[in-house]
Amino acid sequence: MRNRLVVAMGVLLAAVFSPAVNPAPLIAGEPIDDGIAEEGGESGVRQTADPVDVIVPDGLTIEEADIQLVLQIAADLDDAWNSRDAKAFAALFDDYADFQLHTGLLIQGKAAIEKFWAEQVFPGVPDPMRHEITPKMIRFISEKAAIGDGMLKIGMKTAQGEMVHLESGGTMLLIKKEDRWLIAAIRLVVFVKE
Repeated sequence: MRNRLVVAMGVLLAAVFSPAVNPAPLIAGEPIDDGIAEEGGESGVRQTADPVDVIVPDGLTIEEADIQLVLQIAADLDDAWNSRDAKAFAALFDDYADFQLHTGLLIQGKAAIEKFWAEQVFPGVPDPMRHEITPKMIRFISEKAAIGDGMLKIGMKTAQGEMVHLESGGTMLLIKKEDRWLIAAIRLVVFVKE
């Protein structure tokens, strides 16, 4: 059976061009020699140890540290969710970030994200339930902005095997403010089997 995309992705371009995303001139880092970019191609794809494609357009230089910091966001989200720490979860977001759930619900602002997870999500989550993000691709669109795609699974192990509560795709827009990467937007999507 094929999977069919049911919930459309939100448009992230508006956030890329807002003043909050790029408040200062871009700062070039060390070039990444991925050894894979095709001659005359638009971008190089760097295969990391994990199955995550890192895409850096020609002419853009991204430091290895920035790649690792962007990848770390997914692990930090997992850690905060799994410890049911709404404050730590929200701390990974920009003040003006938004989060659109797979249901279409849009939560706007870091404070609202923290309040929603503290009051609506975490109190009803059983202790053995785990949050696991599997990053698939990161595409840098500037030295201060990146788009990450991946899969999210929320579930738990039971005596009968693994029980999956939610499995969805997702896209994150990440921005760099000063020396810190933050989430500017998340969009979750659900795939339905036909």
